[in-house]
Amino acid sequence: MLKGIVSDEILSTALVGPDGRTAIGVNQNLLAPHLSPGKNLDKVRQLDSQTSLQTCSGLYSGFGMAALISNKALMDQIGKVFSRTYLVLCLIGATGMLIVLFAMRKTYLPLRRLAQKIVEDLDPEQGYLEQLDVAFSAAASENRNLQEKIEKYRLSMQKSILDSIIADGHSSRQETLDNVDSFFTMEPDNLLFALRMRNAARDQARTDSPFPLPVQEIAGFFREALPGKDSCLVLEHDDDSAMFLLSYPGPEENKEESILTLLENYYEEEEYLSALSNGASSPMDIPSLYENALYASREWSHKPVVAFRAMPPGSPSRPSLTYPYDSLEQLAQALKKQDFPEAHSQIQELFALIDSSPAGKNTLPDFFVRCVLIDILTALINAMNQKNIKFREYRDIYFEALYFCRSYPYPEKKAEIQAHIKQLLTLFQSEAESQFINAAQIQQLVEECYTSTEFSISYLADIFHVSITYMSFLFKKEMGENFSDYVWALRLEKAKKLLLTTDMPIDDISLAVGYLNASSFRRKFKQTTGMTPSQMRG
Repeated sequence: MLKGIVSDEILSTALVGPDGRTAIGVNQNLLAPHLSPGKNLDKVRQLDSQTSLQTCSGLYSGFGMAALISNKALMDQIGKVFSRTYLVLCLIGATGMLIVLFAMRKTYLPLRRLAQKIVEDLDPEQGYLEQLDVAFSAAASENRNLQEKIEKYRLSMQKSILDSIIADGHSSRQETLDNVDSFFTMEPDNLLFALRMRNAARDQARTDSPFPLPVQEIAGFFREALPGKDSCLVLEHDDDSAMFLLSYPGPEENKEESILTLLENYYEEEEYLSALSNGASSPMDIPSLYENALYASREWSHKPVVAFRAMPPGSPSRPSLTYPYDSLEQLAQALKKQDFPEAHSQIQELFALIDSSPAGKNTLPDFFVRCVLIDILTALINAMNQKNIKFREYRDIYFEALYFCRSYPYPEKKAEIQAHIKQLLTLFQSEAESQFINAAQIQQLVEECYTSTEFSISYLADIFHVSITYMSFLFKKEMGENFSDYVWALRLEKAKKLLLTTDMPIDDISLAVGYLNASSFRRKFKQTTGMTPSQMRG
C-alpha cells in the first residue's frame, strides 16, 4: 500500500510508531533523519525549499503516518494542471468567438443590410434594431396618417356636396358650412330626421294658390326647441312647402316621440302640416330620410302630423335611396382578401344601383350618388394603402376621380368616373399580383444570377420589392432550403464541372461561380467535399 503512494511528488512514506521511529516504509532512509521521538506528528513542516514533511497521528495503538513531499514536483504538477486549464479556457473562448461570429453572420449582418436598405441615414451610435423599430414605426404611422387623411377628405367631400345642394336660407355662406358640419358629428346617439311641412290653410281654402311658409321662422323655432347647436337646416322650400333636416343629439331615448309631440303642439298653434321621417345616425341616410318624409306627407289628407314609421301597410320597405352599407362592406372585404372578381362584381352592382337612382343636378338623390361614388373610391384607396402600395402610384387617378365626383353631376361625368374606378381596381390587382412570388419565379431568377458576385438575399428582396426577412422566409418556404445552402449547391456543381473539364486557374473558377475571395471559396469547397479544388482536379 505504501509503495502505491510513492510518486514524483511523494518521495517517501512510512508507518510511524508511538516512539517516533518508522515501523515500515518506502525510501525510509530519506525520511528517517527528519523523524525523532516525542515530536508532534500532526503538522506540516518545511524542511527546505525543495521538500516538506507531512505527519499525522490517530491510527491504531498510537501509530501515525509520515510522508516526505517534493515541493518542486508538486508545483510542477500544479503548473501542468493550470496549463491544461488555460488551454481549455482558450479553447472555450475561441469556440465562443466562433459562435459569436456565426451568430453575427446569421443575424447581425442581415440586420445591418436590412437597416441599410430601410433606414435612410444610419446612426453608428444607435443599434440597428432600435433604428429599424423607429423606421417601421414611422412607416406604420405614415400609413395611418394617410388613411386618416383619406377619411377626413372623404367626409369633407361629402359635407361640401351636401352644402352645395341645400337651399339658400342663411345669412351667409359660412353659416351654411357651419350648419352642415353640425350634421356630420358621426356620434351614435345623434339622430337625424327629415321633416316636410306645409300650411294647412291651403287645404282648408281648397285652392291651388300658394300659402308660403315662414321658413326661417320655423327653422328658428326648431333650433330653440331642440337640444344642441344648429339643430335645424333648410334642405329646400318653395311657395307651397319646405323640407327641413333636424338633428337631435344626446343619449335621450324616444327622440322621435318627442319631435312628434312638438309637431302636434306646433300644429295646434300655427296649423302647419308635418310629415316626419324615421331617424338615422349617418348623414349618408339623408336622401333616404328625405324620400321617407315625402312619402309620409301623402297621409296629410287623413292626419295633420304623420310619421313614416306609422304609415299603413304597403309602404316601401327599402326606399330607392337607402344607402348601400352592406354592399360597400362586402366590397371592402373583397378588396381586403384580394378577391378581385368579387370586388369587380360588387362595384358593378353599386354602379347599377347608382344608375337606377333619380340623380339630377342640385338634388338630394345627386348627393346620394356622389357619396356612394366617394365611398367606393375610399374603399379602394384604404385597401391599397393597407397592402403597402405606394400612394404616388395612384394619386393622380384618385384625385381626378374625386374632382369629377365633387364638381360634376354624375350623368355628366359618368363614363370618366367609372373608367377611373375601374383603372384603380386594375392597378390594385396588378400591384398585388406583382407582389405574389412563387417558386418558379424564384428559381428562374436564382439560376440566372447565382454566378454573380453581387447576388444575395438582399438582391432578391430588391427585385421582388419585399423585406430581406420576408424574402428569407419565402425562399425557404417555396424552395424547401435556406438561400445560402441552395445557392452554394449550384455554385459547387458549376465549380466541379469547371475543375474537371477546363484548365482555368482556381482563382478564376472562384470568380466564375460568384466568389470574389478565392480563400473563402477554397475553404467552403473543402468543408463540403473533404478535398481542396486542386486535389479534386488531380
